Amino acid sequence: MFFNMEIFKKPKNIYSIILYIFFIITEINAIDIIVKNTDESKLAFIDSLPVLSSYNEGVNFYFPEPYYSFYDYSVYGVNIDNRFPISFISTSENKTIFDYGKLNRFSLSINNNDISNGKVYFEGIIFKDYYSIESVLFIINTSNNLMKVIFENCEFTGITVTIFSVSLVNFKCKSNINDSYHFELRNCYIHDNKQYFKNLISILPQNKDDNLDCFNTKISNCLFHNNKNIFKVYRGDLLIDNCTFKNTDGDEKESMASIMVSKFLNNKITIKNTIFKSNIVEKNMPLFYFFKTNIEFQNTTFINNYSTSGHLMQLEYINKNYTEKFTISDSFFSENDCIINGKNNDININNCEFMDTNLKSVLPIVANCVYSNIQVENSKFENLNIQGNGILGSESNYIIKNVTFSDIITNGKSLFKFLNKNIEFIDVKLDNVKNVGDINDSSIILFDSGDEYKYLILDNFSIQNCISNGEMIKIIGNNNYNEMKNSIISNNISHGPLINIKSKNSKTNFKNLEFTDNSNINKKLCGSIHFQNDINISIDDSIFTNNICSSNGGVL
Repeated sequence: MFFNMEIFKKPKNIYSIILYIFFIITEINAIDIIVKNTDESKLAFIDSLPVLSSYNEGVNFYFPEPYYSFYDYSVYGVNIDNRFPISFISTSENKTIFDYGKLNRFSLSINNNDISNGKVYFEGIIFKDYYSIESVLFIINTSNNLMKVIFENCEFTGITVTIFSVSLVNFKCKSNINDSYHFELRNCYIHDNKQYFKNLISILPQNKDDNLDCFNTKISNCLFHNNKNIFKVYRGDLLIDNCTFKNTDGDEKESMASIMVSKFLNNKITIKNTIFKSNIVEKNMPLFYFFKTNIEFQNTTFINNYSTSGHLMQLEYINKNYTEKFTISDSFFSENDCIINGKNNDININNCEFMDTNLKSVLPIVANCVYSNIQVENSKFENLNIQGNGILGSESNYIIKNVTFSDIITNGKSLFKFLNKNIEFIDVKLDNVKNVGDINDSSIILFDSGDEYKYLILDNFSIQNCISNGEMIKIIGNNNYNEMKNSIISNNISHGPLINIKSKNSKTNFKNLEFTDNSNINKKLCGSIHFQNDINISIDDSIFTNNICSSNGGVL
């Protein structure tokens, strides 16, 4: 049954008419109301909204016209009850504009403090020019995970405040359905919003010590363009699927990251099938800040993203001690700053491509983490130009497996520099890699075991057609074990020994090694492979042919 909001044109009759409507519709499923773009209809809509939202079977508001202004009315906020279904739907051909006239009029507070399965639904609405320095456009208060708030095919633009503030008040998990989403944005366009304070979308518990793992948010098929400080997620799970983020900036006074901040245990962030492009952050902050959060990037693309901080993601304490992990899989990176910075993390990078990048940051191209465990596997690095640094940071444990590095130039001290950590290269190929840094002080791999025992394992490792202005592989430290097996070192040129082991106490094992057609062009440093100090060497089933040294010693 449809009602025209014009019947409410005399404010003094609103509530009697509402009671009459309730009386005559006891046998129907929901109320359908058409709101026209007239003062009488809009005022009646605003005034009746709190009462009509309490109707058990639900109410649907339809907006047939393309434009509605709300800035002429001194109505600053409206409370609606989320215990029962309520919808706001545009029936205009090309969506419906809600114009706030650069004022703070008609914000909505959606409240659900009951056990009812309420649903609030918006479709085809453009929310435009809401200005304020302290209010919020949509406040969502809930104490359980039975509620649903959905925005579909909507648009948000010219807004200077937090668009959505989800407050979990005395929250209890009432449902065990894990694939149900309680707050959703579907096919929405969020653009040109520069809020004065805080974030565009905030999900916060009333008590930050609450252990909440049953509130789920989904953002799907959305475009975010020219915004700043987008997400703050302090509790719950967030899925971002098939979205695009472009031209995002930030304000470090109001947020720790320009796109997303996630803090505290039990958060799970999944971002898949999503593009991050041309996000240039001119403040000293990354795009993402994750703390003790379970993070997964799947099939994502990062192109031309930079920050004054020098890195895109800040990760802290994402590790097995907190049952958390950080994973990037099936993703593509080109022309970005350093991807990851942080400490005390467990990181897995799988089936990714890092391509066509001129890195000018002082940080490594992939990760600059300390006290972390990082595994890179089934990935490709190609056509990289690195100024003053390398691929990975020096102060974490690494396993690099089934990875190729090709057409790479650096002028840093080493392409791979490792300090006081255990390192494994398994099924790794280096081809046409050049270190053109300082003569006699450059290398492709620099392994420093430090004071304590550490190991370097090169298994099924190939380094071919490479050039270094110093040693190709340099090993130093007090006590280490080095193993190279089933490997090929061929057609390389170094300004010093290709392998130089200068450790005080070192055990080295070469097994099934093919060492051919290599040249040491330094006239002062001897050998293609050089050992010194207290050494223990084992060479088995290996081939050494056609190696040239400009000084003494062809091979050893």
